[in-house]
Amino acid sequence: MVDHSFLPSASQIESFYKKQLFSIIINAQWRKRKIWTTFHATNDTSDASGPNQTRYYSSDDGGVYHTYAYHESGILKGFLEPPTGLDHLNESAWDISGTDISRSSAASFRAARFNFTEPMAHRALADAIASNGTSSPWADGAGWVGTWTLPVCVFPAGYNWNTQYLNTSSRYGMLPCCCGENCKDTKDFVAAANLVGFQTLLYGCEQQLQGTDIGFGSVDYGFGKKKGPARLPYFWATLGTGAKAGLATGMIVGGLLVIVLLYVCLRLRCG
Repeated sequence: MVDHSFLPSASQIESFYKKQLFSIIINAQWRKRKIWTTFHATNDTSDASGPNQTRYYSSDDGGVYHTYAYHESGILKGFLEPPTGLDHLNESAWDISGTDISRSSAASFRAARFNFTEPMAHRALADAIASNGTSSPWADGAGWVGTWTLPVCVFPAGYNWNTQYLNTSSRYGMLPCCCGENCKDTKDFVAAANLVGFQTLLYGCEQQLQGTDIGFGSVDYGFGKKKGPARLPYFWATLGTGAKAGLATGMIVGGLLVIVLLYVCLRLRCG
């Protein structure tokens, strides 16, 4: 039996569903982009390795969550930034924080990995109402389980690939190169985060994993580097300035040599 004394007021219900409606719409849009949440296990409750805007420390999980969007700034080039519109969500009209987003995504991942569904959200709400106050979606607001369902990459123990937004110190930016114990969740995460076929992930992770205990070739991303003619733009992008100049010069010289040889050949025949 439900204890009606634990039921929220009309204003609480209105506020909750307003946040729910807006969050669900934005979550659906973000789920189509390269946007994800990370988890780094640490006992440091004040860990500041990632952006404070979406920071959520969970004592139960023993670590910190952050949410990122990947911005492509060129071929095989990019960095992590705040998801589009994040700064506006925290305005008084919506009162949805980045912490809410990371917290809700973490709870959704904890409940159903990469497969949290709308019926699960309805069931969680019904269970909360029947719990007589032991859990309160009204208090959690946009941080309630199922409100946000961004895919979560759990970094392997001993690795912290968090970074601040707009950090361009590396060509590729910091990437989620291994998710779960022994990287077993990486393929599913890549699919959920819209990274399938994203060549920057492979080239960037190959570099990021150098010198670590994780072999790039041992991680299953669900796809591989492009081969044949399709690989040429990426090959060119990874060349240094000197190599590009040398290759271009070689192509020019080689082209001129072919023209000269053809000219000589034609002259000899004509002569």
